[in-house]
Amino acid sequence: MRTALVPLTVLLAALALVAAGCGGSEAQKAADTWADGVCSSISDWHYEVDAVATDFGGSIARDAFKTKVAQLSAATADMATAVRRSGAPDTPDGRRAAAQLALLAGAWSKQVSEVRAVSGNLLLSKDPTEVHTGLRALSTRLGAISRQIAPSVGHAAAALSGAPAKALAKSHACAQLKTELR
Repeated sequence: MRTALVPLTVLLAALALVAAGCGGSEAQKAADTWADGVCSSISDWHYEVDAVATDFGGSIARDAFKTKVAQLSAATADMATAVRRSGAPDTPDGRRAAAQLALLAGAWSKQVSEVRAVSGNLLLSKDPTEVHTGLRALSTRLGAISRQIAPSVGHAAAALSGAPAKALAKSHACAQLKTELR
């Protein structure tokens, strides 16, 4: 009878190890999916910021200017919403990661709101030199926002631990974001 218990005990121990491994694996998969989604949203927004910065750096018609500002505002709102609704892992680390990235998205949204306010004033101006100078300043400001994206995500990730930190570090979308912004 004792010999029958040994294989049963070994089998139960093996099943427990497999079950524990799957649980951790599922948590990491959820974190990986979250990180890819968040970094993809931020990357898409980065493209929009760069495109508008480039357009503002050159000559642009008044109607096109208004359209670009509206597109930038919409893209920023979309990114902030996607980050907030990203479905971060429901763990203390996941909640902390979601909060860190939501703070970044909020800060970026505020910066774009400031750009929108300045652009509204430029649209009222009748002085072409003032408009041109203002567009160049907005282009520079958007370029600065664009350049701070990857370091900001990197700093947020460095302050984290657990599955979200691992996911942000190994995510293909996050790695691509870092590469794009170098």
